[in-house]
Amino acid sequence: MLLLDGTESAAGRGLLVLSALYWCTNWLPRVRIRVCDVAREDVALAWNAFHFDTRLKVDMRVAATAADPARPLFAGAALYGAIASGGARHLRLAEAAQAGVPALVAIQFPEGDWSTAEAVRLENAAFDARRFADELRSALAPVLDRPQ
Repeated sequence: MLLLDGTESAAGRGLLVLSALYWCTNWLPRVRIRVCDVAREDVALAWNAFHFDTRLKVDMRVAATAADPARPLFAGAALYGAIASGGARHLRLAEAAQAGVPALVAIQFPEGDWSTAEAVRLENAAFDARRFADELRSALAPVLDRPQ
């Protein structure tokens, strides 16, 4: 399962993450999609449009229900993906680490402690949906490339 951050704000770029998925439609049917922390109606509408366009099922969790103990957010996740601006404090990185789920976070204009070698490597993907899509595919290669 691919878990994606749906935050669209000064810190989150959920709509750019969604745009990247249109470059992934050749392999997305092989993984489940879950998006979390969707707090804006326009973002929820965009995810519904993605489902309509692609017929791919999306398990959307709005910010208020993302922590529902009856439906663990990271259960079954192979990757947590996000695009952020400045830093990634708003993301669920501690939860991902606790669940043993690797995170792929591309940061636009990384600041301070967020300016790491990995952040620099992924900075172009933070602005380019196609490049972020390629990074998602590479990160999910162990899942996608195993024999079915």
